[in-house]
Amino acid sequence: MNKSTIGLLVAVATLSNYAIWTQAENNRLNNMLSLSDMRSDLSQEWTNEVTFSLLNKLNDNHEDGLRTQGRLEGIVEYISSPKDYQSVWHEGYQQGLNQSEEMAKIEKEIDENAPFDKPLKKATPDETSKTQSGGQ
Repeated sequence: MNKSTIGLLVAVATLSNYAIWTQAENNRLNNMLSLSDMRSDLSQEWTNEVTFSLLNKLNDNHEDGLRTQGRLEGIVEYISSPKDYQSVWHEGYQQGLNQSEEMAKIEKEIDENAPFDKPLKKATPDETSKTQSGGQ
């Protein structure tokens, strides 16, 4: 073999090795990228859960604060004018009772208007004998 053939074989072998190494390196980098994306997704999901949990806790604290504020306002109102407080309390209590009666009426109307919940009318003995004898 002459020198040009040997040089050509060495060049082809070097280029093929370089192509194989480049392909392997690209595969490794693609795998690292996919792992990084998976880790990012998990991290984002965890962050969303923590944020949601903290917002729920903040909301609960806010509701508790509003309840406490309402209680304090009621105490201050009672201390400043106890007579007015009693009349307002009784009006609110009466409205609550009226609302309960109203809800009972609505539920009764719903039950009466339900198409499949109505009980069937029981046949009297006279009607039973008429249907058995052919309606005569």
